[in-house]
Amino acid sequence: MKNTVKITLKYDDGKEKVTLEVDADEMEICLENDYQQRLSVASPEERATVRKYTPAEFADRLNKDERNNHQKLNRHTAGYIKNPCGDDDTVPYINPIDLVADTTTLEEIEERELKEMLYTYLPKSQADVLWAVAMENVPLTELALREGVSKQAIFNRLTAARKNAKKLFQGG
Repeated sequence: MKNTVKITLKYDDGKEKVTLEVDADEMEICLENDYQQRLSVASPEERATVRKYTPAEFADRLNKDERNNHQKLNRHTAGYIKNPCGDDDTVPYINPIDLVADTTTLEEIEERELKEMLYTYLPKSQADVLWAVAMENVPLTELALREGVSKQAIFNRLTAARKNAKKLFQGG
């Protein structure tokens, strides 16, 4: 059986509580990320006093009224996920990793969305070639060797991919 940590959280009214069983390894990662985040925003004088929380201290911090009021206002934008592990759908599943700030840059998000769009609307062979040439700067000869086809075949795929992508982005 996996090693788990139990965390008890109170609801907005402060009366009802829910107990979550979190994988100990995931909890350790969450505690370390929280510690590193608090250390990075602390002033030089405060850094000596910043320490890693225990799971109980972390749960107490999650149960503070200020955080719960913030969650009450913003919970509908976060999208709670139902518990995938059990039949009791009344208990929300919260992965502690989700509590850590997302450091994805806008550029990475745009690149991921562009890639998803290309692979959604173009055939895989065309999307592969277009992505490799345009975003990864892979030469056509190297692609041809990877795919085991001629350079002309790669060039034809690229031409077709550009034509289809142009229609996609120009709406024609």
